[in-house]
Amino acid sequence: MKKILWLLAISQLASAQEHPGAGEATSASVTTDRFRVQATFNEQFHPSVRGKTMDMKERQPVHRLDAGDLAWLKESVGVDVDLKPGEIAFANFYCWGQDWVVKVPKDFAAQGFIQQEHYTGGALKGLLEFGRFDGHAQMRFTSKIGQELTLYPQRVGQAKPSREKLANVVFSGEAVRAEKAAFNPLDGLAKKYSMTLRAVCDEDKYRGMWEELKHNTPQFQMHPDGVKGSTENEMLQKLARASIDRGEQYYQDYRNRKYELYNTIGKDGHSCITVQKEIADAVTVYPPLQKAIIEDSKFAFLPRRIVPGFAARGLFGKANVSRAWLSPETFSNAPSYQDEYAQWGKFVQAHPELGLNRYDSRWAQREELLKGR
Repeated sequence: MKKILWLLAISQLASAQEHPGAGEATSASVTTDRFRVQATFNEQFHPSVRGKTMDMKERQPVHRLDAGDLAWLKESVGVDVDLKPGEIAFANFYCWGQDWVVKVPKDFAAQGFIQQEHYTGGALKGLLEFGRFDGHAQMRFTSKIGQELTLYPQRVGQAKPSREKLANVVFSGEAVRAEKAAFNPLDGLAKKYSMTLRAVCDEDKYRGMWEELKHNTPQFQMHPDGVKGSTENEMLQKLARASIDRGEQYYQDYRNRKYELYNTIGKDGHSCITVQKEIADAVTVYPPLQKAIIEDSKFAFLPRRIVPGFAARGLFGKANVSRAWLSPETFSNAPSYQDEYAQWGKFVQAHPELGLNRYDSRWAQREELLKGR
């Protein structure tokens, strides 16, 4: 019976669409963009893709900048990223169809969310309470007021961004496939994809997932006071930094021509689920009892199971650590992505004097925004 359910899960995945959007890896024209990598599939991968170019146009891994990178930006791009104590900067932040350099304040994150993108269709929709097989999970952070991300041009000749301050970032672990190849979850089991972790602005993510694809995306706001030894604010900052650091590991892998395999169910490779759990495990202590309940589940690879997995780690509050075996809906505590933006759009329209952006939501901070008028 377990084998039948597993095969049904994979067949459902095969009907899904992955997000629109490795061998040698080099910087693409380092004279214009020092941080962009290109790669081809090597002997780590299935023979059918070896030697093919990876499609990394929208899937550049996050790269945390060092002193040499900052010096190159100043000399070659004319960008002076002045980092104060505690601030960091990273490259390959994808927004408006381009990559940007981003400065992250020390105390950036006000809210953190786990998002579950549900793909449409599928014969098994709703069949099992354990949830949908056709989905994707990612982590989103919203900034505190006055602690926004600052964007800078990344390559020579790139114009300044139309908006230099943004309040949201989504960290998403995704498959890198060959150019012109459609995503197929079954190929994701056959060593045909590499893995990356990218950072994307809300505007590109929301437009793609909802306005274009109509994918329902529930959100679960993290309240990580269940992590021993850290306050909620400290844990949110740690999770955001850990996401950047995990992206940097992928970036170095590509530069060193040693790639991590993508695997649809996270076996002998990584998936959108396993990379998010790695980020959480880098900064949390995982209770052994909950590991037995969640991680040993045959369904731990499903996008919906990431929420109970994070609850077991204390990221949804102390009261929920021992309730991690429950349905993900048990932890629902925030509007869905599309509902948040529907409400935010009305708020922006009702308060033009605030000069807010339709695609950079600060819904949770609306009262604070009104007080600051």
